[in-house]
Amino acid sequence: MEKPTRSIEKFMKRVPQGPAYCRIRVSDIHKLCTLLEMQAVGERAPGLTVAGSVDSAMWGVCPDCGTWIDGRGIMLVSAKQNGGRDKKKDPRKGRRGIGRVAGGNCLSENCSCRDIVICWRIGADSRVTGLSLPRAAQVLGLSR
Repeated sequence: MEKPTRSIEKFMKRVPQGPAYCRIRVSDIHKLCTLLEMQAVGERAPGLTVAGSVDSAMWGVCPDCGTWIDGRGIMLVSAKQNGGRDKKKDPRKGRRGIGRVAGGNCLSENCSCRDIVICWRIGADSRVTGLSLPRAAQVLGLSR
């Protein structure tokens, strides 16, 4: 099984083709989201429209504990890392969860991992068709 890339640039090249995975520091979420937005605008590719498809196309999973954060949550973290205020709450964890992740930590208070695997279009990966997100992450070797 191929490990997720640790290069945001390599990840960005894979995004237009379909499923892509990138293990990054949680503190680099804003950098990744900024590049994703720039690529979407530059290519005017419908599959890359960040605002329209991020909720269903992008997910993040902790490689240690398997806690998931959805695309909306990732974009809220990105905005907070960029100095924005998190007026909208992540419905699962509230402000504290978004603030925790924006500070470079796992969403789970019980985990000390400072990495996250960003998954782009995991649902389109034929290796995990029909599996739940936690099980898909395990099958793909993205989390324990």
